[in-house]
Amino acid sequence: MYGMSERGNLVETLVELFDAEPIENILATRVFSPKTTVFLCDEKTPRRKRRVVETMLANWGMKTKTEFYQTDANCFDSILRVMEQILKKHPGCVFDFNGGRDLMLLAAGIFCKEHGVPGFFIDMASLRFYDVFGCACLKEKFILPRFRVKDILAGAGARIEGYGHYRPEKTDKEMADDVLKVWDILWSDQSAFAGQVGWFQQVLKNNGEEKSPALTAKAPVHFRVNDRMEVKAEEKVLQKLHEAGILTQLVYRDGQAGMTFKNEALRSCLTSHGIWLELYGFLKAYRTAWFNDVKTSVLIGWTEENDLPHSETRNEMDIMLVKGVTPVFVSCKMGQPTPLALSEVRLLSGRFGGELAKTVLLTASDVFHQNPALYNRARELGVAVIDKNDIAEDAVAQRLQQVASGSFRYRR
Repeated sequence: MYGMSERGNLVETLVELFDAEPIENILATRVFSPKTTVFLCDEKTPRRKRRVVETMLANWGMKTKTEFYQTDANCFDSILRVMEQILKKHPGCVFDFNGGRDLMLLAAGIFCKEHGVPGFFIDMASLRFYDVFGCACLKEKFILPRFRVKDILAGAGARIEGYGHYRPEKTDKEMADDVLKVWDILWSDQSAFAGQVGWFQQVLKNNGEEKSPALTAKAPVHFRVNDRMEVKAEEKVLQKLHEAGILTQLVYRDGQAGMTFKNEALRSCLTSHGIWLELYGFLKAYRTAWFNDVKTSVLIGWTEENDLPHSETRNEMDIMLVKGVTPVFVSCKMGQPTPLALSEVRLLSGRFGGELAKTVLLTASDVFHQNPALYNRARELGVAVIDKNDIAEDAVAQRLQQVASGSFRYRR
């Protein structure tokens, strides 16, 4: 039987069958905090994949020691020989029957049965613990950890490198209320709001890169930018922004519109049309207080698998959510999304979230009615679609919770 460590750990030594899925490699270690975790790897497993495990444990401040044993994962006898070495060094070990190739799992089951070694299995679909051999005590103590976005990314050898359009920590209650006020104005007339954003872009671009951009602006209501483009202020939109307190002053005089923005964050966001759907989805999820972590406009940095110098790569995810150990990747599209957009978000969610990841396309367009082919393609790819119909029903937060919990259903 497994023994208690000197630190009082439930498990003295945990044996993991190293897997391509990072969460499967570290979940049991995170839950039971063993004194030592032994990873049985295929001899072709790259060293950088081991570093991912070590980095995650260090980030959590865990004192668990790690050992790595290599074997030929295609040779049954080789696998058994290495398992015997592990058992000889760690006679009180417990096996986790998650991960590894089929032959390694088969060998582990036979080995534990013949040697009376306890073992368990965590069903990654339901996230339930199963006592296979002599682990009833562990089943009683099994509680899922609460991962954060940085934990999910670390498991994929990636990290948060910053934020693009908007930093989530800027969101206090007042800012959140202001964002939702702007969203209501946008939603009431998307075309007019898009036109006003175009006007803001031209008027504010000259001071947009300053460290402290001016909060006041003044420009002709209607003017030509170049031979092919002209912009016009949407007076109804500006008036609504003023009434909502987003613009603290608004004056029309001699064909000019003058205004003062409430703060720099709002001033900056008003030069972008698409950011408002990201902020809306982010706040709807954030205000549920149901998710462990909610981020928006996440810049993801990672090193390509060749491990060569200068192989750093960056991606951006509009919204990232985590519930328990389940990550949700959300791509936001104000307009009608394309098949490429579906493929991109599905690819990124798999790359950074693994098999546990859930994928969402959040769009202000009516994909279900106006683009059934795309909707069906999303269903085939396993991408949940939250569209104009869900926004109109104020059901975005509910749909995101359904996605994370595995209860999302496509419209029919």
